[in-house]
Amino acid sequence: MLRGDKEGGESLERLLGEIAGGRVRPCYLIWGDEDFLVKKAKEALVAALLDESDRALNLFERDGEKTDFAALQEDLLTSPLLPSRKVVVLSNTPFLLGKGNAADLITGIKGSLDSDPPRAARAFLSLLALMGWRLEDMRDGGWQRIDDAEWGRLSPGSGADDREKWLPRVLQICLDHGLTETQGGDGGDRLASLLLAGLPEGHVLILTAPAVDRRKRLFKAVSQLGAVLNYTRPKGEERQRSRLAQEARRVLEGAGKTMTDAAWLALGRKTGFDLAASLAAVEKLVLYTEGRPLIDEGDVEEVVGKTKEDHVFALMAALSARDLDRAVRVVNDLCDRGTAPLLILSMLAREIRLLLHGKLILESGVLGDYNPALDFAAFQARLYARIKALGTPEGAGGPPLEFALQHPFVIYNALRNSVRFTKEDLLQRLEALCAMDAAMKGAAADPRLLLERFLIRFS
Repeated sequence: MLRGDKEGGESLERLLGEIAGGRVRPCYLIWGDEDFLVKKAKEALVAALLDESDRALNLFERDGEKTDFAALQEDLLTSPLLPSRKVVVLSNTPFLLGKGNAADLITGIKGSLDSDPPRAARAFLSLLALMGWRLEDMRDGGWQRIDDAEWGRLSPGSGADDREKWLPRVLQICLDHGLTETQGGDGGDRLASLLLAGLPEGHVLILTAPAVDRRKRLFKAVSQLGAVLNYTRPKGEERQRSRLAQEARRVLEGAGKTMTDAAWLALGRKTGFDLAASLAAVEKLVLYTEGRPLIDEGDVEEVVGKTKEDHVFALMAALSARDLDRAVRVVNDLCDRGTAPLLILSMLAREIRLLLHGKLILESGVLGDYNPALDFAAFQARLYARIKALGTPEGAGGPPLEFALQHPFVIYNALRNSVRFTKEDLLQRLEALCAMDAAMKGAAADPRLLLERFLIRFS
């Protein structure tokens, strides 16, 4: 279970316990720059508030940077399609930012520009909204009209030379990808008034934000009526490692497992103790060691040591979840490690073919009433042998041999993720990859830009 730093005595465990006991607050705010923990906490709240069978019709998720107040208000006030609780999630909420967050936003832009361009672009658009600047006015050197005195107030210690290193780059990312300004205005005050007046019974709002201005009326309203969780990255490497150890221990304890000291050190060497990468690896290790309580160094070497396969696992998980930010981050990391763009393209093609094979199997009906929530151990016991047999030359109408001969965990993930796509979706992706292959081998196009455009188109 994830633990949020307490805000007014709150913690995620306490909130989930409240919900299980029948107490549901009208609004929840999860904020901080630990994106992985913010996302996990949001998913935990949604899972506690709504049965999975109700989410298709009673869960409404919006990106705060693309949503105006009128659309959000309609979501919050309209009756649900099913007679049960209705949950509205607004991610990357811009209404909670104030000018006091400008320096944090600038630091975030500079820190993520190389490793996570979409995140840098989001922060830049939020900065424009805070300052009342228009993206169009920044073009063609317009940003140079911001005088040094005003810039100094926004970001103490940052001069004109500092701006020139990052601002033109992040501006070009926004323009290349057709991004537009975030929705700001008086949306925060109007949302605060709506919450204070009272949402319809059974309606719940979940907000996420990378940063907040505690003086904002909306922040005070959520603190008064609901609950606030803070997942801000700790300062200092030692504190960051301590948080990672704490979160990893919770995952392991929940699965009834422990890790040896050597395994923990091996994991740190391979992930750099990055929170998201390390916790994702721990979750894989839990699945890999099904039936064994102890995870040792050999398990880490086997599961995490295959660097490219590990990146593909993360990339396909991001694509399956339509998580553009994470997908671009993984692709950029692969490129930065020297992986050839054509090799990344072939990785994408292979994994999309596996998804397509999984989709064809499910549509054939050979697995009966397949349940994507089936855990890996149950899949191995009930379905894997059947799929492997269908892939032999004697199998009639079974899956392609390439699919059936994959590692069972690969087949398990391909089947589970394929339910999120239509066959037509996957065929379109393969066609786009063929076109990208020709573009990379022909015209002098930027291969990394081609990969990013592919991800944006299909995320």
